[in-house]
Amino acid sequence: MWLSTWFKEGPYLKTSGRLADLLAAIQVLGTFEFAAREIDKWEKRLGRQPRSANSWRDVFLEHPEFFTYDDDKKFSLVWRRSFTRDYDTVNKCILSGQELLDLKQAEKEPGSIGRVSRKPLEREQIELLCNLAIDLHEREIQRNQEKRWWIAGVIAVTTALIAIVFD
Repeated sequence: MWLSTWFKEGPYLKTSGRLADLLAAIQVLGTFEFAAREIDKWEKRLGRQPRSANSWRDVFLEHPEFFTYDDDKKFSLVWRRSFTRDYDTVNKCILSGQELLDLKQAEKEPGSIGRVSRKPLEREQIELLCNLAIDLHEREIQRNQEKRWWIAGVIAVTTALIAIVFD
Protein backbone atom coordinates (compact mmCIF):
# COMPACT_ATOMS: atom_id res chain seq x y z
CA MET A 1 0.00 0.00 0.00
CA TRP A 2 2.74 2.48 0.91
CA LEU A 3 4.56 1.51 -2.29
CA SER A 4 1.68 2.71 -4.48
CA THR A 5 1.72 6.04 -2.63
CA TRP A 6 5.51 6.24 -2.91
CA PHE A 7 5.56 5.63 -6.66
CA LYS A 8 2.48 7.67 -7.53
CA GLU A 9 3.23 10.46 -9.97
CA GLY A 10 1.85 13.91 -9.31
CA PRO A 11 0.07 16.01 -11.93
CA TYR A 12 3.18 17.99 -12.87
CA LEU A 13 5.02 15.01 -14.32
CA LYS A 14 2.08 12.85 -15.32
CA THR A 15 2.43 13.95 -18.94
CA SER A 16 4.84 16.19 -20.78
CA GLY A 17 3.80 19.74 -21.46
CA ARG A 18 1.97 20.23 -18.15
CA LEU A 19 4.08 23.16 -17.02
CA ALA A 20 3.57 24.96 -20.35
CA ASP A 21 -0.20 24.40 -20.07
CA LEU A 22 -0.27 25.73 -16.52
CA LEU A 23 1.71 28.83 -17.41
CA ALA A 24 -0.59 29.55 -20.36
CA ALA A 25 -3.75 29.04 -18.30
CA ILE A 26 -2.52 31.17 -15.39
CA GLN A 27 -1.72 34.05 -17.73
CA VAL A 28 -5.03 33.89 -19.60
CA LEU A 29 -7.28 33.34 -16.57
CA GLY A 30 -5.35 35.96 -14.64
CA THR A 31 -5.63 38.78 -17.17
CA PHE A 32 -8.95 38.27 -18.93
CA GLU A 33 -11.64 40.81 -18.08
CA PHE A 34 -13.98 38.18 -16.65
CA ALA A 35 -12.69 36.08 -13.77
CA ALA A 36 -15.00 33.06 -14.11
CA ARG A 37 -16.24 31.41 -17.32
CA GLU A 38 -17.53 28.12 -18.61
CA ILE A 39 -14.88 25.72 -19.87
CA ASP A 40 -15.80 26.10 -23.56
CA LYS A 41 -15.21 29.87 -23.33
CA TRP A 42 -11.84 29.36 -21.64
CA GLU A 43 -10.88 26.82 -24.32
CA LYS A 44 -11.68 29.39 -27.01
CA ARG A 45 -9.76 32.12 -25.16
CA LEU A 46 -6.72 29.86 -24.66
CA GLY A 47 -6.69 29.25 -28.40
CA ARG A 48 -5.32 25.73 -28.38
CA GLN A 49 -5.81 22.30 -26.89
CA PRO A 50 -3.67 21.50 -23.86
CA ARG A 51 -0.53 19.48 -24.54
CA SER A 52 -0.73 17.54 -21.30
CA ALA A 53 -4.38 16.44 -21.11
CA ASN A 54 -7.43 15.69 -23.21
CA SER A 55 -9.07 18.98 -22.22
CA TRP A 56 -8.48 22.19 -20.31
CA ARG A 57 -11.13 20.99 -17.88
CA ASP A 58 -8.83 18.08 -16.95
CA VAL A 59 -5.90 20.44 -16.44
CA PHE A 60 -7.96 22.76 -14.23
CA LEU A 61 -9.39 19.92 -12.14
CA GLU A 62 -5.97 18.31 -11.61
CA HIS A 63 -4.58 21.58 -10.21
CA PRO A 64 -6.85 22.83 -7.41
CA GLU A 65 -3.86 24.76 -6.09
CA PHE A 66 -4.48 27.24 -8.95
CA PHE A 67 -7.99 26.72 -10.32
CA THR A 68 -11.44 26.51 -8.80
CA TYR A 69 -14.80 25.35 -10.08
CA ASP A 70 -18.13 26.70 -8.85
CA ASP A 71 -21.74 25.52 -8.83
CA ASP A 72 -22.45 27.44 -12.04
CA LYS A 73 -19.87 25.24 -13.82
CA LYS A 74 -17.47 28.14 -14.17
CA PHE A 75 -13.72 27.92 -13.72
CA SER A 76 -11.49 30.66 -12.36
CA LEU A 77 -8.15 31.19 -10.70
CA VAL A 78 -8.31 30.67 -6.94
CA TRP A 79 -6.55 33.99 -6.34
CA ARG A 80 -9.02 35.97 -8.47
CA ARG A 81 -11.92 34.15 -6.84
CA SER A 82 -10.83 35.67 -3.53
CA PHE A 83 -11.44 39.21 -4.82
CA THR A 84 -14.80 40.92 -4.45
CA ARG A 85 -17.01 41.30 -7.51
CA ASP A 86 -16.61 45.05 -7.93
CA TYR A 87 -14.73 45.38 -11.23
CA ASP A 88 -16.41 47.06 -14.21
CA THR A 89 -15.22 45.11 -17.27
CA VAL A 90 -16.26 47.88 -19.68
CA ASN A 91 -14.64 50.87 -17.97
CA LYS A 92 -11.79 48.75 -16.49
CA CYS A 93 -12.14 50.15 -12.98
CA ILE A 94 -13.14 49.24 -9.44
CA LEU A 95 -16.65 50.46 -8.64
CA SER A 96 -17.65 52.34 -5.53
CA GLY A 97 -20.56 51.16 -3.37
CA GLN A 98 -23.40 52.99 -5.14
CA GLU A 99 -21.93 52.51 -8.62
CA LEU A 100 -21.70 48.78 -7.92
CA LEU A 101 -25.30 48.58 -6.68
CA ASP A 102 -26.56 50.50 -9.73
CA LEU A 103 -24.64 48.32 -12.19
CA LYS A 104 -25.70 45.07 -10.50
CA GLN A 105 -29.31 46.24 -10.64
CA ALA A 106 -28.93 47.08 -14.35
CA GLU A 107 -27.48 43.60 -14.98
CA LYS A 108 -30.69 42.04 -13.67
CA GLU A 109 -32.78 43.67 -16.39
CA PRO A 110 -33.78 41.41 -19.32
CA GLY A 111 -31.33 41.48 -22.22
CA SER A 112 -28.54 43.10 -20.25
CA ILE A 113 -25.01 41.77 -20.45
CA GLY A 114 -22.96 41.15 -17.31
CA ARG A 115 -20.25 43.70 -16.70
CA VAL A 116 -19.29 43.14 -13.07
CA SER A 117 -16.50 40.69 -12.35
CA ARG A 118 -13.45 40.29 -10.15
CA LYS A 119 -10.47 42.46 -11.04
CA PRO A 120 -7.67 40.94 -13.14
CA LEU A 121 -4.43 40.06 -11.45
CA GLU A 122 -1.52 42.47 -11.55
CA ARG A 123 1.59 41.53 -13.53
CA GLU A 124 3.48 40.78 -10.31
CA GLN A 125 0.71 38.45 -9.10
CA ILE A 126 0.73 36.50 -12.36
CA GLU A 127 4.51 36.30 -12.20
CA LEU A 128 4.26 34.96 -8.64
CA LEU A 129 1.77 32.26 -9.70
CA CYS A 130 3.93 31.27 -12.67
CA ASN A 131 6.99 31.03 -10.43
CA LEU A 132 4.97 28.93 -7.99
CA ALA A 133 4.00 26.53 -10.80
CA ILE A 134 7.65 26.28 -11.87
CA ASP A 135 8.72 25.66 -8.27
CA LEU A 136 6.10 22.94 -7.75
CA HIS A 137 7.17 21.33 -11.03
CA GLU A 138 10.83 21.35 -9.96
CA ARG A 139 9.93 19.90 -6.55
CA GLU A 140 8.09 17.04 -8.20
CA ILE A 141 11.12 16.36 -10.40
CA GLN A 142 13.34 16.29 -7.29
CA ARG A 143 10.90 14.00 -5.47
CA ASN A 144 10.90 11.68 -8.46
CA GLN A 145 14.71 11.58 -8.52
CA GLU A 146 14.89 10.93 -4.77
CA LYS A 147 12.72 7.83 -5.19
CA ARG A 148 15.46 6.16 -7.23
CA TRP A 149 17.80 5.52 -4.26
CA TRP A 150 16.32 2.06 -3.71
CA ILE A 151 17.41 0.79 -7.14
CA ALA A 152 21.09 0.74 -6.16
CA GLY A 153 20.19 -1.00 -2.90
CA VAL A 154 18.11 -3.67 -4.62
CA ILE A 155 20.88 -4.32 -7.15
CA ALA A 156 23.47 -4.59 -4.37
CA VAL A 157 21.33 -6.99 -2.33
CA THR A 158 20.44 -9.07 -5.40
CA THR A 159 24.10 -9.26 -6.43
CA ALA A 160 25.08 -10.31 -2.89
CA LEU A 161 22.36 -12.98 -2.81
CA ILE A 162 23.42 -14.34 -6.21
CA ALA A 163 27.05 -14.42 -5.05
CA ILE A 164 26.08 -16.30 -1.91
CA VAL A 165 23.85 -18.78 -3.73
CA PHE A 166 26.34 -19.54 -6.52
CA ASP A 167 29.42 -19.46 -4.35
